Amino acid sequence: MEDSGIRKLIQISKWHDSELAVLQVNDVSRSYPQCSTIDDRNARINRIVYGLLKEKQRYVFDKIHSVLGNPAIYPALELTTIGGFLQTIGQRLRTTSRDIGTMAMLLDAPSGTGKTWLLMSLLITMHRNDVVFLVYQRNLRLIAESIRGIRAYTCMKYLMELLCMEFSEAKNYFVEDIACLSIFQKIIRTKIKYSCKLIILDEYTVVSPWYVLWVYWIAKQNGACVLYCGDRYALNSMNRSRFHNESNYTIVEALSGPKFFDMDQLRIQDENYENKVNQFKVILERSNDDLDMTLEIKNELYRIFEDYFSVNTDMTATYLAEKHEDLYRRAYDICEYYENNSTGCYKSPYYSEDEYDDDMREISIELLKQHNLREQFLEFLPLIEGYTYYYITPEGNRCLVKYIGRSGKEILVEDVENGLSMNLGLEKITSDYCVSEEFNWLKDNCEGVPYQYPLRLRLRTYHSLQGHTTEDKNKVELNIDVKRSNCVYVGLSHIRRESQLGRLHTNDLFNIRSHCNSELCTPVEEPSQPKSLLVKLAMYLRNVSCSRLEELVEEPAETERLRNDINDYLSNVGETPLDIEDVA
Repeated sequence: MEDSGIRKLIQISKWHDSELAVLQVNDVSRSYPQCSTIDDRNARINRIVYGLLKEKQRYVFDKIHSVLGNPAIYPALELTTIGGFLQTIGQRLRTTSRDIGTMAMLLDAPSGTGKTWLLMSLLITMHRNDVVFLVYQRNLRLIAESIRGIRAYTCMKYLMELLCMEFSEAKNYFVEDIACLSIFQKIIRTKIKYSCKLIILDEYTVVSPWYVLWVYWIAKQNGACVLYCGDRYALNSMNRSRFHNESNYTIVEALSGPKFFDMDQLRIQDENYENKVNQFKVILERSNDDLDMTLEIKNELYRIFEDYFSVNTDMTATYLAEKHEDLYRRAYDICEYYENNSTGCYKSPYYSEDEYDDDMREISIELLKQHNLREQFLEFLPLIEGYTYYYITPEGNRCLVKYIGRSGKEILVEDVENGLSMNLGLEKITSDYCVSEEFNWLKDNCEGVPYQYPLRLRLRTYHSLQGHTTEDKNKVELNIDVKRSNCVYVGLSHIRRESQLGRLHTNDLFNIRSHCNSELCTPVEEPSQPKSLLVKLAMYLRNVSCSRLEELVEEPAETERLRNDINDYLSNVGETPLDIEDVA
């Protein structure tokens, strides 16, 4: 979501509590005196929020409110799209919700389709105590909290608060794999009374399968609804086990009732480019899972974007990263490149506050490497002359700076926007400096609090793990020599118009040209959909009553009773019962 859009929504949200609302929407200023009631003022504000949504966003907005049973909002919004048919569907869904215990909805769309804008608009039109907003990224939590004080948490913080856990305990709880019924029992024994109508989980594609079921169970106990939001095309971070060989999407699909997929691509502002991206999207729609970047798929990319293919490599090319390991290797390659070309490159180590007086103790890179067995995170901060970085101010703001050089323990940077020079010293590291996983790794493996220069590395990289990227107004060049084709789609969907697309790099260009019209270009067959243990448990959890579940898990030794009940349900719906080895 654009910064201007965020500011507009936050401004609108504040009008709810203002006595004099000065409404500035689309550069049109209108002043309203204090309304006779709060409901009257909020109704006007709701109409403004609704007017900012696109047609397909309005449909999702209407449907969610109908499921939640908010009839009062319809006359306030004067919705023309809510006819008798939709209200009938809404009533049926609400009845179903009361019978079963909860209703789950799925909003699944690629990045750039306005999911965040839609969610924030939804928050404005709901009472602050009616919704809980769970996010993977801290910056989205801060934005949501600015919307009328909505209860917003990172996924980890929500666990810590509800279960009264310390961070280290919650971290293990968060990533625990569901590989047996004892873990499923552990979920069901979580008894929490929570007052809300809706729990939103954004992004469901990043958390563990365990967390997806746990959030559903919390909602089920309290008669609330769940809205799962994410992008099934960015699946490379999915946790899997020998019992769960599919992605989180298959679990959410089994849990959810209403599903919303058809969202306009709002980020792309070029109809011709959007058509090309959609042609590539068709390839991914052949499977709900990750697709390997095969020669056949590269052929299809070449057919769509032939004019942009180049065999030459460039250090400024945007890199498509599937895992943290890819980012790690990319940064090392850049450092090696500039060191070999006599360009100033300083691998700034981390420091510790232990034994702090006038100097800090340098943390050995070798020591950090011992705790980085998978080589996911850098043991240093690469400082390259002329490179741009994000400078994290003491207030937590970010500005773009260029690295000039260093003198002793200080470094010299230049503000890109105004040209001002600054000397920066070491600062205590916060989660703003790096991705949250790297921040946790540093805290766990450093004696004392780690220190570093307040700069965040700015590789021109699309990171498919979280589906976000650094905005770059210049031409973008994509390296498609990656393992999965899903992350290529994530990269392409972040570009606004075709004029931004510079080149597509690959080492297979000769093979692509040689076999472009050969029999190798065969459609990717739709894979079989094996039903995993977790999908079966999700189906059972959705359709069994809370009282029945609580009865089955009263005693820890009652695993056999629970398994028999699950198998009875699976047999009744035509599914294969669980084998004994599935739950051992």
